[in-house]
Amino acid sequence: EALVEPLVEVTARSGASVELVGWAHLLRSRARAARGDAAGAETDRRAATTLAAKGAHAALLEELALGAAEEAAARGERGEVPPEPADPARRRRWRWLRASAEEDAETIEALAGEADAVGLRARRWLAARRGEAGWLESVVADAGPAEAREALAALVALAEREGRARLWEARRLAEQLGDAAKVAALDARLRAEPAASATLVVEDGLARRGEEVVDVRRRPTLRRVLAALVERRVAAPGEALAWDALLEAGWPGQKVRAESGAHRVRVAVSTLRKLGLADVIETVEEGYRLDPEVPVDRSG
Repeated sequence: EALVEPLVEVTARSGASVELVGWAHLLRSRARAARGDAAGAETDRRAATTLAAKGAHAALLEELALGAAEEAAARGERGEVPPEPADPARRRRWRWLRASAEEDAETIEALAGEADAVGLRARRWLAARRGEAGWLESVVADAGPAEAREALAALVALAEREGRARLWEARRLAEQLGDAAKVAALDARLRAEPAASATLVVEDGLARRGEEVVDVRRRPTLRRVLAALVERRVAAPGEALAWDALLEAGWPGQKVRAESGAHRVRVAVSTLRKLGLADVIETVEEGYRLDPEVPVDRSG
């Protein structure tokens, strides 16, 4: 902010172009808004708009329109989505605005896969709407303290509902949240609830446990992730697979950024749980594993 504050005066005195002075006003408006100076921010925004219109500077006009729409969305207002920007760098932000205004979950889920500001907004949106573990975990990992705490509390509640296999995870998260009463309550449940023992029978993407059937034969990524978890459970009961090992199993040979890779794995595990394996797949400090107390049969 100390650098941005005098930017307008410096650019104006230096004889910079009208467009450059307009960008300086825009940057200063954002710095002022960030520190709570709404009046100063609005003054600079109007100055930037006037200069942009005066010179018909398309890029600055696009940024102003996009920024205004983003601010309205952040306040929970349904403002008008501006026209699609010509600048490719702004199109991802524009796609988020349009998708969130239309509640287009499919597009938002596609945007959520990247580890940038738009991806975080998309993950927060999905976590709020769906309450699924993968999205909640992503927000806990990437959001600011207040949002992360809300997501963590929701994740504890979700884990509590999904059976014994996730009670240890719920306890760990409650401890992370600093909720001593919840930790004590979960300890009591863990002592009281018997471990599930029905055999999990797995054969090429088809998993059966009692009357529960999970079929991922036509979902190759989930099939490979499940197979990796089963392989580790059989080879080394109690040992977990880290997210990067599951990423390689599910998306062999693909190179992605760590944040995106971890996110993919969280969503895959969340999906397997939702399909019927919630009380079998555990999250532990080292990664993910199948409950070592559940017998596994790969013979089919």
